Amino acid sequence: VVLRVGGRAALVSGLGLNFAQDNPELKDSIDMVLNNAAELSLPVEAALFILGWTFVKVFCFDAGGIVLAFSAGVLFGGVLQGAAMSAFGATVGSSAAFFLAKVDSPVRKKALELLDEYPSLRGIE
Repeated sequence: VVLRVGGRAALVSGLGLNFAQDNPELKDSIDMVLNNAAELSLPVEAALFILGWTFVKVFCFDAGGIVLAFSAGVLFGGVLQGAAMSAFGATVGSSAAFFLAKVDSPVRKKALELLDEYPSLRGIE
């Protein structure tokens, strides 16, 4: 019911996640980021967003993924546009991480050495 009546703002407020309202410095920082993003062209903004998702997926930085997912609707002008860009960015990032995990490189060789040293990690491969 809360989502239908008040949308995401009501959900965020109901969960106590509206901490930006209580912290003017954080609110100013968020506004600055949004203003800078508004000055970018759509292709540049999309490329940076996808690059962010790629970084998040390759380095397993889950908190960054949450931030990107929450910010997508605001950055791209709507929930559907944001969801589409977020899904596309996450797919590209996951594909890059999969490719890096499977390509024969010094990083993969080092990771395989770690698997030999710690057999309990074998399930990750």
